Amino acid sequence: MRHYISFDVGKQWLVMYDGEEERRIRNVKGLDELDLFISTKYRDRVKDIVFIFEPTGTYSNNLKDFAVKRNIKVLIINPLRVHNFSKALGNRSKTDSIDARTIYRMRKIMDEDDISFPLNDERVDKLTKALSTYRIIKRMRHSLMNHNSENRSDIKLLKDRITEEIERLKLLEDEIVRAIIDEIIERDEELSRSFNLILTIPGIGVISGVSLLLLFIKYKNTNRNEITSLLGLDPVLKESGISVKGKSRISKRGNGMIRSILYFPTMSAIRHNNRIREFYKRLLDRGKPKKVALIASMKKLLLIAHAVYKSGIPYRERNNSFTFSSP
Repeated sequence: MRHYISFDVGKQWLVMYDGEEERRIRNVKGLDELDLFISTKYRDRVKDIVFIFEPTGTYSNNLKDFAVKRNIKVLIINPLRVHNFSKALGNRSKTDSIDARTIYRMRKIMDEDDISFPLNDERVDKLTKALSTYRIIKRMRHSLMNHNSENRSDIKLLKDRITEEIERLKLLEDEIVRAIIDEIIERDEELSRSFNLILTIPGIGVISGVSLLLLFIKYKNTNRNEITSLLGLDPVLKESGISVKGKSRISKRGNGMIRSILYFPTMSAIRHNNRIREFYKRLLDRGKPKKVALIASMKKLLLIAHAVYKSGIPYRERNNSFTFSSP
């Protein structure tokens, strides 16, 4: 007999529900509180437990690592399916508790084949940690740059030290990128081949290429709709009866780190990628706001990269269109 435990995963907390009780567990490495709960309540039935949760980037890593360590099966549910299921249930409010219970109820409609032991892919772990570190360093540098431009100090020593720190952080960013390429990607034949395929797409740079590579190898069996929702780029329409109708927007329920990394590559693709440029221009000509056209172009760029990755064929442009060329 299976014992399902669902989780709504947040940055600081996991809201857990097992059909009988609900708990808030601190989302920290090791998850000692969860370990104590399972050891106490499910002492002799750990092999029958199935964790159910949505993939939430780095926030769900502690839960996945715990499942690997305790040999617990998982059922990872696409955020788009959770959203649609919650909508079908008529949930008007959204709280961590409601989300955890909604995910728990989804166990009845999921395919048994979707339940499996989580893979402990060291490549995914290394790329995730390296990208996270890169983002932190880059954020620190941009904060100092903004501070320096808005609050220029009259003290020369202070100005010089801040400038030196900005330059040091930029060098550190470059070192992290070089380490990702040399120590992770180029040492793995599959990663190296896939990474170079993704880089054939105009607009995609090294960091965005690494980010997409991480997403694709982490969720190998996803289709177009699923990969879109994993980045939170799937559309959500807010409406209720005939009295409340809101504008369509993206869900933002997926991996926010990779979604934000794709912003500047999309801007670059609008300038240098014929297919994305024509797509963006067509949307503007139809009266779409620039922000809407940009987000749609981001989604288009993601799907092109996913198609290149899945097909194993390089991207090639020709006469304002694109084809997949034979390698």
